[in-house]
Amino acid sequence: MSYTRIKNMFKDLAVDELGDPTTAQIDRKAIKKLREIEALKNKPNPTAEEREKIASEKYWQNILHPEENKPDNKPTTKVLKKQADKEKRWKREEEKYNKKVLQAQQESDKREQARLKAAEEARKSREQAREKARILFESQREQRVLEEVLNPFHENRLAIAIYNEYMAISRTENHKMAFRKLSMKYHPDKNPTKNTTLHQQILHHIHDKFVKK
Repeated sequence: MSYTRIKNMFKDLAVDELGDPTTAQIDRKAIKKLREIEALKNKPNPTAEEREKIASEKYWQNILHPEENKPDNKPTTKVLKKQADKEKRWKREEEKYNKKVLQAQQESDKREQARLKAAEEARKSREQAREKARILFESQREQRVLEEVLNPFHENRLAIAIYNEYMAISRTENHKMAFRKLSMKYHPDKNPTKNTTLHQQILHHIHDKFVKK
């Protein structure tokens, strides 16, 4: 349908003979046009202009009966079913994706726990090895010091006794505290009746060996 033809249609609908459009006049105009179109449809060989008029039948029907020709926007059962299937498919895909994400997270957590466990076991093993080496070193050191202490005093029983006292205190506290306590114990002022010079010599000798080592 040409632009001029459509423009004339709106012009005919917009104003009547007095220039004042009314619903009744528009309806009469639409009825008139539909009658003309019905007559033209029965013609065997309509012209191009007449074919344009016939093509405008639906337009005039919508003017006359707008509610009847109004398209139904309500979705059909088929469309609703299609939408429901689509939503179900999306839901399944989302659940599948969430399941994969959860499995991946669980596997990652398991690997991290295994790594932390292995690191902890390795740390404990290193600590045990260091502790064993320390104990062995201390044992060898004590034996060496004992030999060095006894040599000058010709394996004197007093030297052995003081050494054992010194080691008993140093194991629970430290060498400095062992030396201090035994120095107070064998101090001449606290033992006026005993000759504590040898005690002090042995004690200083033991302490010097450990401190220098």
